[in-house]
Amino acid sequence: MIQKGDRVILLKDITYTESFNEDEDKTHSSLKGDTARVLLVDKKKKKLIVEGVNIRKKAIRPSQDNPRGGWISKEMPVDASNVMLYSQELGHGVRTKVVVEQGKKKRVDKKTGTEIPFPNA
Repeated sequence: MIQKGDRVILLKDITYTESFNEDEDKTHSSLKGDTARVLLVDKKKKKLIVEGVNIRKKAIRPSQDNPRGGWISKEMPVDASNVMLYSQELGHGVRTKVVVEQGKKKRVDKKTGTEIPFPNA
């Protein structure tokens, strides 16, 4: 159960392109094993937007706010199966389950049984 504000570790080799010009060589960077913060969760589509991961260039039409138009870098969704909740105390990714104690939900690591707090976001 990953929520907005959680730290996650990337399980799959997700690459992003830093350069969009056709003249320049496109540089790719591997992010597998890195940790990042979750910005948005879409539970229906099982997608996450993770900070600094899966960045794509998007064309913007000219408007009153931006009269020249141009390109912006935007973080695109990543499938939830490609990330795992990261525990800073344990220093690695963890599988979790939700336990209800005294009417309150707690996230617990399946392997060790240690509680993983919900984010303050």
